Amino acid sequence: MQALGSILKSKAFAAGARVFHSTWLRPFNDPSLWRGIARSVNPGYRAAGIGARVVEIIAETADTKTYVLQTNSRRPGAVWPGHRAGQHITLSLTIQGRTLSRVFSIASAPSEDGKIALTIKRKRASAVKAGSRISVSAWMFTHLEVGAELTVSPPEGSFFLENQTDEGIYLLSAGSGITPVMAMLRSLAQHTLGAQPDSITFIHVCKRRSEWIFATELAALAKLMPTLVVHVYFSDAEGTENGRFDLIAALKKHPDLRTAPLYLCGPSRFAGSVCDGLHAAGRLRPINQESFGGDAQQWAQLEPSYTHPLKLHNAKQSFTVSTQNVLLESLENLGLNPAFGCRIGICKACQCLKRSGTVKNLRTGELQDAPNEWIQLCVSSPRSALELAL
Repeated sequence: MQALGSILKSKAFAAGARVFHSTWLRPFNDPSLWRGIARSVNPGYRAAGIGARVVEIIAETADTKTYVLQTNSRRPGAVWPGHRAGQHITLSLTIQGRTLSRVFSIASAPSEDGKIALTIKRKRASAVKAGSRISVSAWMFTHLEVGAELTVSPPEGSFFLENQTDEGIYLLSAGSGITPVMAMLRSLAQHTLGAQPDSITFIHVCKRRSEWIFATELAALAKLMPTLVVHVYFSDAEGTENGRFDLIAALKKHPDLRTAPLYLCGPSRFAGSVCDGLHAAGRLRPINQESFGGDAQQWAQLEPSYTHPLKLHNAKQSFTVSTQNVLLESLENLGLNPAFGCRIGICKACQCLKRSGTVKNLRTGELQDAPNEWIQLCVSSPRSALELAL
């Protein structure tokens, strides 16, 4: 190591570096040239992340589309490693000169060709956080076209379908939570996970029939798969065959909910109430669960109200932040635009270096007080004066 250090510090090495970066070698020492050559060999290449190209767009409902992406499944470049049914990715794209990242579940079953499907519901402008200014889902719904090139992360998440035994399973989703659960059902339909379940009960809850994503496909799968039974509940519609979803009634209809493998995905309030209700009804088996929603900010508002000074590294101006706001929310309210993705502490797109001070991670309850440690802005509430390096 000392010898290597001596070489790197030597005059000869410095002279060689200057020659390599010399304008006389242009364009051969230009990284953009080599990136272009790599992409001519493989259009899915990206210098960072995994390249993906939109190859198909499918209208699912009035405000939901499926974007089929061909990922970089061969070299050069970062290669798509394949996913497990139920996992998610972080998608990055450039909008109005800014690179924005958001987390989306994969709706398709695992495949060997590198194609993945993202089924995304357009978020209305009124539902977008004021500080973020741009609804990525709305921009995609209006502007994203076949041929567009994006960047995706490797698949992430512990919410995925396990290899099956022959016992029956339940798939329970609400709203957009149907997406990863649908990936699981599609995987089961392809017989890719060992033994087929004795029975598959798919229960979905949404506001109205017009918002029921995958309705036609689910009806077709129910005809093709003799072990599959589909139940749907519409919370805003009266007089439907099932009416509103009620867990107590569901337990009477499906007593196996207390014991069978269960995969649950939906808004955090819905998922939490289902878990609490099942455990109160005597369920002892763990629930495979994923939820979404603005929980961290809601939790922050329950914290005692104090303010603390905030200093941003290499910035002269200082600010004041409240314990009743997560740091991401506070920074957006100050007119700053920190990177973020999921806003619930999963994707780590908002991760930044805390140079000093203490924060509370509202997902785990942990106090993080070490200097120069990484924190997630979307789930961190200040507990002392802070210095951050954004």
